[in-house]
Amino acid sequence: MKDLPEQPATAAEDRRREDRAPACAPARLQFADGELRARIENVSEGGLFAVLEDAIEFDVHVDGEPGTRRVRLVRAQPIPGGKMGLGLQFVDSSDRAGGR
Repeated sequence: MKDLPEQPATAAEDRRREDRAPACAPARLQFADGELRARIENVSEGGLFAVLEDAIEFDVHVDGEPGTRRVRLVRAQPIPGGKMGLGLQFVDSSDRAGGR
C-alpha cells in the first residue's frame, strides 16, 4: 500500500512561530537600500508582476522607542479602504546579507 503524504501545516501553524501581543503605535519604515532589483515576469494594462532579486528590508522606528530595528518583509496583503498590511520579521545583525 502506498504511503499517504503527511498533512501540511495549516496556514496559521505555518506562519506563527511565536505568540503575538496586540499593539497600536505609530511607526516609520525606511528602506535599508535605496533601490530594489527585480525581474518583470508579465505586464497587463492594469499593472505588472515583478520578482524581486533580494528580500526587502526596512529600518523601523516605533514612535516613543529609543532606537530602530531591522525587519524583513515576509507578507503583504491588501486591507479594505485601500490600505496594505505588512508582515515584518525582525532580522538579527548576524542574519543580514552582506553584513549590513
